[in-house]
Amino acid sequence: MSRGLGKYQRALMNLIRLHGKPMTFEEMRAAIKRDVDAEPDAELRASFERSVRRSLHRLTVEGILVAIGDGGQSDPHRYFLHPLGIAISCDAPEAQALWKELEADPGSNEALGKLFAKDHAASGAGGKP
Repeated sequence: MSRGLGKYQRALMNLIRLHGKPMTFEEMRAAIKRDVDAEPDAELRASFERSVRRSLHRLTVEGILVAIGDGGQSDPHRYFLHPLGIAISCDAPEAQALWKELEADPGSNEALGKLFAKDHAASGAGGKP
């Protein structure tokens, strides 16, 4: 039985929200290092990095975050808040600013189209009588 979001999940969502733009995992890693005053070339513990990656994956699978991009070297995944989460959890000025940043990302239209198509198909509204 789940008791809500975990510590790392909440921290990742807060990090992305404060950043205000879609973030790659590398950007998240750099921000975490800055937050703990680590050297820029320092490595995060492998167990900590696995936990953060697992939390990020879970947020994406559960539809709390949206993954933008193909995930390759030339187009890494960029993670951002789900549009419904923006509407629910943010006040109007912050929501508008976040929406503008989401719309400005070159791959966001494709990612949101896939997301909403998946949600539409999962809801059983596939157009069959």
